[in-house]
Amino acid sequence: MQHYLIQIIPYYTKHQYSIDEMMQGIASEFEESISLPPEQVPAILKILPNPYWIAVLGDKMVGTAGLAGMKNNFAALRRMFVDKSFCGMGLSETLLNMTLEAAKTYGADMIYLGTMAQFRAAQKFYEKHGFIQICKEDLPNYFPLNPIDKVFYKLSLN
Repeated sequence: MQHYLIQIIPYYTKHQYSIDEMMQGIASEFEESISLPPEQVPAILKILPNPYWIAVLGDKMVGTAGLAGMKNNFAALRRMFVDKSFCGMGLSETLLNMTLEAAKTYGADMIYLGTMAQFRAAQKFYEKHGFIQICKEDLPNYFPLNPIDKVFYKLSLN
C-alpha cells in the first residue's frame, strides 16, 4: 500500500534499527520514559505483533502498526507509532485502517489497545476513530499487557 511517497510494507528484522531510531525521536518528546528497561519487559511483549507493518519514506522509518493476541474473536492493536513530522498527513488513519481490516480478516469482532498516559494526542486520535476508553479490568485475560500502559481502549469491529 502506498501513501503519498510513503510505502507501507511488512516488517522484517532488518528494519528494527530504523524503528529503534524512530522510537528514540518519539521518546525525546516526553519527560517520562516511554519504554521499560529490557530486563523488565514481560515475555508477552517481546513477541512481535503478527501481522506487523512499517511505513517508510525512502530510507526513513516514519510509522509502525501491528496486531497481536488474535484469539477468541479479539485482537490487540500494538506498536502503533507515527513520527511526529508525519502526523496530520493521513498516515495514522492509513495504518489504523490496515490493522482494523486485518483484524476483521482474522475473525476479530473487538480490538483492544493500551497506551501511556502521556500520549494524549494518540488518545484523541483513538477516540476520534470510535474507540471507547475502558478500565484495565475490562481487558481480556490474555491481553498482552504492557506495565507502563495506563489508558485502555476498545473498538467493536461489527
